[in-house]
Amino acid sequence: GSTKERLAKMMNIRMINLCLFALTYLVVAKASLYDRDVHVQTFTEKEVFDQSVLQSDGVWFVQFCKNDNEKCQKSVPIFSKTAEITKGFFHLAMVDMESEGGQAIANDYSTAKLPAHYIFSP
Repeated sequence: GSTKERLAKMMNIRMINLCLFALTYLVVAKASLYDRDVHVQTFTEKEVFDQSVLQSDGVWFVQFCKNDNEKCQKSVPIFSKTAEITKGFFHLAMVDMESEGGQAIANDYSTAKLPAHYIFSP
């Protein structure tokens, strides 16, 4: 690719690294569930996930979770705040593995330990 494209990818990687840093060190108050969070998109249908994430020109940081998983519950406030802070740089989303569609999405990825995180880029 061109120098411009390589630079753009490097900037995306730096923003992702910054987000991961924020995920580790941010301390935030309790947040609402993802389904009420305007900054985190929840996927419950494989077709919508494929179209929105896999066919996207943007970078996506996706968390695979189940509502009854304690580690997933604890990550909600941090993930939500990170999504709010990084809005416009890249997308944050959650795959609801309790839905049939979420299970279908998860079948394509290693999600034995939850939450599982994946970064998707064009």
